Amino acid sequence: TVEEREKKNKLQETILREEDARKNVRALQRQLLDLKKSKEVEMQSRNEMIAHLKDQLQETRAKTTMERKYIEKECQVQKVMKNKQCNMTESELQVELENLQI
Repeated sequence: TVEEREKKNKLQETILREEDARKNVRALQRQLLDLKKSKEVEMQSRNEMIAHLKDQLQETRAKTTMERKYIEKECQVQKVMKNKQCNMTESELQVELENLQI
């Protein structure tokens, strides 16, 4: 009968829609899994970059500290040498002055 055919057609349509929906769900699940894996890889890459940058920062700080200490010591040595030079010049001038006064 016509009613039975309509019911059968509706049932077939429902079954087809359900199959399509299942396929869509599976496809979305695969996409979600792929996205999750890609984000994990990206996160790992970023974490590695952060670790690398932290290492570089630590090396730069250590280098800067060493350079600062070296420059401070060199400045101190130059200061001492200048003082000695000035003292020697002053002594020489003092001796010359004494010789002129005689």
